[in-house]
Amino acid sequence: MDLSGKPTLWMYYENGQPVRSEESTKAAGVANRRVYYKDGKISRVEEDTNGDGKSDTFSYFENGQLLRKELDRKHVGKIDLWGYYQDGRLIKQDEDLHGDGKVSRIVYFQGDEVVRREEDTSRRGRMDLIEFFSQGRLTKRLRDTKGTGKWDTVSYFQDNQLVREERDTKGDGVFDFRTLYDKGKIIAQEADTNGDRRVDVWVNFQNGERIEQLEDQKYEGRVTARYVFKDGQVVNQEQLENVEPPRASSTFASVEEELRSIARDGASVVVGKPAATTFSGLESGAEIK
Repeated sequence: MDLSGKPTLWMYYENGQPVRSEESTKAAGVANRRVYYKDGKISRVEEDTNGDGKSDTFSYFENGQLLRKELDRKHVGKIDLWGYYQDGRLIKQDEDLHGDGKVSRIVYFQGDEVVRREEDTSRRGRMDLIEFFSQGRLTKRLRDTKGTGKWDTVSYFQDNQLVREERDTKGDGVFDFRTLYDKGKIIAQEADTNGDRRVDVWVNFQNGERIEQLEDQKYEGRVTARYVFKDGQVVNQEQLENVEPPRASSTFASVEEELRSIARDGASVVVGKPAATTFSGLESGAEIK
């Protein structure tokens, strides 16, 4: 009972075993938390968190352990968040961001930290963005920017800042365009124009503006042409012979190679599941169930 003498907890029994309890945690005399029991152990908890008389939080247990929690965060009678637990810890969270009953974001946890986030940003019914985290910091982002069901862009981050982005502009499963960043500004771009995975175009930027473009027009690993830009226009150009590229540039990888690298790095992302099954969203255009 509370200080006014009104009961705050009601217990119901069958054959000497508890089957249900109702509790008033806010307004005296009005139950806003109901606990259901099976074989003497908690099996389900329903809570009304905003006092409108309707349950909006549902927790499910097995052998006394929390397995799943469902929330109606907008209090409209629809579940829009599902949390999945293992050994009492949240390991996966599904979210309906648009109120259409479909999962549009999935978040994976390890310990208390987010390690991966998948999202259907275009509302096409499949995940088109996956982000990876380490120690609470964003490290990599994979996107299907064209809605084709194929991953075409991968972005790399350091200290939560974008440092490099690679794109498959032709849709053939091989990255061919690279952009380099420093403190949020573009400093260089590189491209493979003939499909041999080697860089043959180098573009340099200053204060976010293109100032120079170097090209290997013979595809022999040497610069053979130079273009100078000002205010977005070519102001000078010259042919060159046997000139070293401006920097050492790595060859472009295929999308499949990037996915394999991600899978190796994420082998322990989801506790209790092998690496082969933890990256369901990495299948190109994986449908949302």
